[in-house]
Amino acid sequence: MQVEELDGVMELELDDLAETLKETKESIRGLEEAIWLIEKRIVEVMEERGATMADTENFVVKMTIPVSYDYNVMARLREITDPKLLEECYDPAGEKLVKVNEKWNMTKAKKLQSLGNDYREIIEDAKIPGHPRIAIESKEEGTQ
Repeated sequence: MQVEELDGVMELELDDLAETLKETKESIRGLEEAIWLIEKRIVEVMEERGATMADTENFVVKMTIPVSYDYNVMARLREITDPKLLEECYDPAGEKLVKVNEKWNMTKAKKLQSLGNDYREIIEDAKIPGHPRIAIESKEEGTQ
């Protein structure tokens, strides 16, 4: 259902409004599933090509994969890192007015990689790749 089809919505009775809402939500669910399937296939094609960007005739397609880190793996850094360096990138678990979980500032923690292979390996092992994100830009309109 398109917005243009809703011109007379203000004159509908409650039962008709409920039916229209139900149909609209079903359409949205169907479209969301279609988007998911299409994006999944785009990710597959991009991964098959080993690409994070594709320049097609009509679009520029970009794929980004967000990364988070496994704190259980990052814990190994606490064992091998000078406490002064650790203060810059690590907040231990503790309690304030509420319980506070440990926290790593990964922008600063990644700088520890320059200290050697052990550091690089731990940080690499801690990576948890997120779901790929797809951005499509039309060459004509410059829109997504």
